[in-house]
Parts: sequence; structure tokens; C-alpha cells
Amino acid sequence: MKKKFMFLFTAAMSCLGAFADNQFYVVMKDGSAESYPLDKVDSLTFDAPDGASVIGLADLLKKYTDLEARVAYLEQNCCKDCDTTGSHSGSVPGGAGNAGNPLLASQIWSKSIIPASELNEYYAGDTLNDMGLSVKWANFNVGAAKPYDFGNYFSWGEVEEKAFFDNMISYTDGLTIPELREKGIIDLQRNLTPENDAATVNWGANFRIASNDEMVELIENSEIKESVVDVDGKEVAVMLFKSKINGSILVVPSAGYYIGNGPKLDGLLFGEGETYLWTSSATPENLRSDASYCLIKRSTQTQYATYDWSRIYGLPVRAVENK
Repeated sequence: MKKKFMFLFTAAMSCLGAFADNQFYVVMKDGSAESYPLDKVDSLTFDAPDGASVIGLADLLKKYTDLEARVAYLEQNCCKDCDTTGSHSGSVPGGAGNAGNPLLASQIWSKSIIPASELNEYYAGDTLNDMGLSVKWANFNVGAAKPYDFGNYFSWGEVEEKAFFDNMISYTDGLTIPELREKGIIDLQRNLTPENDAATVNWGANFRIASNDEMVELIENSEIKESVVDVDGKEVAVMLFKSKINGSILVVPSAGYYIGNGPKLDGLLFGEGETYLWTSSATPENLRSDASYCLIKRSTQTQYATYDWSRIYGLPVRAVENK
């Protein structure tokens, strides 16, 4: 039995069709979604003030297939010299970045405990996530292979994970803004230079740690909630950022931080279940001259924000890429 679907376009509703597992998905802006078997769908009819427009599903699928073929051709013939991995610590798979399956995004957001398999299916191996912001965000921490993995821990301005996190061996602790600039650690905008950026050094020139402005942009343009991922029976606390722009979801594990002995010496992890991420930005001198900004979400806090933090601490980092 063939069906025709009528969509009324208003300011409050839109639709997006996605093809996966021989299903046609219709997702509304409010997050509700329905799926239909492709072999039951005949055509799509779009109502508009200037008259209805009918698109045959067979024609739509052909255009989709043609587009996939064009992309494959371009990747094979135009990107032979592209380096999608670079020198890195941890996993940096390829992928141009996408918002993932919209139906899966709706399912992930609605669950209190998320199976790791669903997140792996949602990201499908993509390194980057386009949240509709000024930069694309990496889907996992530097040194990690999955969105819920903790990854490596770094003192601010350092590019290798180390055994101890203290002021005796910190490269940047106690340095003022002029001193950081004089040593080439930060630029004129107080952001880390490439050779002192853990994302750039470990993943390649296309990647860098997000600036404080970019971290704030992510916070202000996302719905945020705390959740749990079930990884082979172990519960991992995470933060979910759902883009207010395109509905894409970014997962950040609540990986805590290290001070004193680090993970290489089985050191004590502080703040486990709480979220910390370095930015590349040093704090202004009039605020605190010996600190840098990071995302902090403690269990006692109700808001999501960036704060000044001592540079000696070992925190995870999340990379971004310019659009």
C-alpha cells in the first residue's frame, strides 16, 4: 500500500528526511519523529502558499545516490594529498563531520542512561561535529577513541601527558601574560600558539583547543544536561550539549582532573563525575595573571560556565577545527 505524506510548513515546524536501514525519517523541530518503510512511500507532497509541490520518492533517492557518488569521486580524486589524521595521540579517524541521524539524536537526548552502542552508531566514526557554530567540535577528547572516553590529561600549555601535575614541573605556572607572550606560548589574543596547543601537536595542524570565546559560544547555544552512558555495564557520567541551531548532540565525559600524581602513576582522580575541559585562553591580567580558562561543572553548581583555573592541574582537552 502506497502512502502520500502532506507537510504543512509553518514558523514552528519543519521536516527533515533521512535514509537509513531502509527507513524514511520525518523529524519535527520539537524533536518528535516518525519513520516509514521506504517500500511503502510513493511521494512527498509539500504544501505552500503558492501551491503544492510533489516529489517522487524514487527521484529523490536517485538524487541522493548521485550525490553520494559525486562525494566519493571527489574524495578519491581531489583529496589524495589530504591528511585527515596527522601525528596524534589516541584515535583520529576521518570524517567530514555531520549532525548525525536526527531520529537517533532524539532518542539519545530522551534517555537517562544511554547505551554506548547508540552513541557509536550516532557518530559513525566521525571526528567532527557541526553544531552550527563558528567552529566544528571534535566528538571526543584528545587521547580518546570514543565520545565517552576520558582521554589524556594535560597541564595548560603543555602537549604531553605526564606523571606529576604540580608547580615544580609546570611549564606555564606563575607566568604573567607578558611573560607568556615573550616565550611564544600565547598570541596577542592570549590564546595558545600551535606548538603549545595539545590538540594541534597531537592531532595535526587542522586542530586546536577551543578558545574561551568558542567554549562560551557552545554553552550559550546549547541545551545542556547531565546524563550517563552504559559502557559494557559500567556507568560513565557525561554532559550532553544539544545545539539550539541544528539539534546535533556533543558528548563530553565528566572526567575530573589530576593534581599531584597523574594517571601514569595511578594517581588519585579528583572530581570524578564532574566536567573539566581546558580552553586555549589565558585569563586577563586584571582578573588573574597566573591562570587560564576552562569549562568547569561541579556537582554543586547549577550553571554551566568557564572559570579561571590554576595551570598546573591535569585536565582533558577537546579540539575544534575552523570552518
